Amino acid sequence: MKKQKKAGILSILPPLLLTLMFFLYLLANPLNGDYLRYVRSDTPAGIYCADFRLSLGNKVHSAVIYAEEWQNGQCIGSTPLVIDDTTESVTILLTPRTKENGTAEGFTVQVDAGESAASLLTYFAFPAGASGWSFSSYEKNEKLEVKPGSRLILANLTADFGSGVLSQSCRNLTANPELLESMECCIVLRAEFSENDEVAAETDTVSCYKHPIGSRSSDGV
Repeated sequence: MKKQKKAGILSILPPLLLTLMFFLYLLANPLNGDYLRYVRSDTPAGIYCADFRLSLGNKVHSAVIYAEEWQNGQCIGSTPLVIDDTTESVTILLTPRTKENGTAEGFTVQVDAGESAASLLTYFAFPAGASGWSFSSYEKNEKLEVKPGSRLILANLTADFGSGVLSQSCRNLTANPELLESMECCIVLRAEFSENDEVAAETDTVSCYKHPIGSRSSDGV
């Protein structure tokens, strides 16, 4: 009788251990994780929008979004916006400024962080001769998983100087940031994610020189 009881207890232990191990795994690796989801927004004609819904707070607790202009392989201007893990949405708006003859003069870039007061507003001028542009972000409902150390291109706008423009997807630029060095003129919105509750952003106009986008995390993101 005692042997039967002992055998019964031993038969219960493996399932209990498996359940405990699975519970501990979920604590360390939540099913939802940290991610952004792209949502296409309706905007007035001529304004380009990249709208994201955020779910942070598992391992990522803050991020910095940079609006940058790259010309001839160099970053000539960078403006940061710091967000925390309570931020539920990020909306990027790019509004063109054109001359009377219709040629591109530059773009006003605005980034709004949900219901908070955090926002970014800057302007990037195009070099003379720009006749058009190409805008790229993500597909509707596309999910972008992130973790501490991840770097992600959220949107990019490439200028055309009359010979056509080779548009690059944001995923391709994220995986191959050295492509920015071959572009004549490009506006980039990128994000860097951190496990820290507070993160310091570079605020000078040459922050992208000090932290080139080509310096990626070990997973290439």
